[in-house]
Amino acid sequence: MTLMEEASRGRVPREIEAVASREGIEPAKLARLVAAGRVVIPGNLRRVGLEPAGIGERLTTKVNVNVGTSQNLDSPENEVEKAMAANGGKKPTHEQLAAALTGLEWDSPAGRIRMALGEGHQAVQDTAIGKTRYDAAKKLVMIDDIQRFPADCVNPPANMKSEEWIKAGFPGAKCP
Repeated sequence: MTLMEEASRGRVPREIEAVASREGIEPAKLARLVAAGRVVIPGNLRRVGLEPAGIGERLTTKVNVNVGTSQNLDSPENEVEKAMAANGGKKPTHEQLAAALTGLEWDSPAGRIRMALGEGHQAVQDTAIGKTRYDAAKKLVMIDDIQRFPADCVNPPANMKSEEWIKAGFPGAKCP
């Protein structure tokens, strides 16, 4: 049973208790956040003995994803323009747009994006997580303890749905 399922049934598993203690939040409150999908506590059945860490609302670790392109970098806009030109200058259909983007790779401010899953129709990208803290002297939110993960570590194989991949213990994940 997943932590989300246990929390949805009103239980507070040891992983939730450990994260709650470290984060200074009531375990029952954290369980409700997990049940609502607003906090995740990742785990890998093949890696025992790891200290559970929570990610999400009201916790020190958040996920901030910056997906997009810059005008100064290679981007998929050219492919959209090609699809429009091939369609007589009209807005391309979903199928034409999907065909134009199939298998492409481009750089974004957050790193390289590859249309690698779903027969070249689903994007994958490296990701990172870190702990946030407020620096009163600088009046800025800072990110510490940044951990980076390659796309092949955090995305399921092409033939598997994410939920199945997680439940199966992340088979095929290529993590450092």
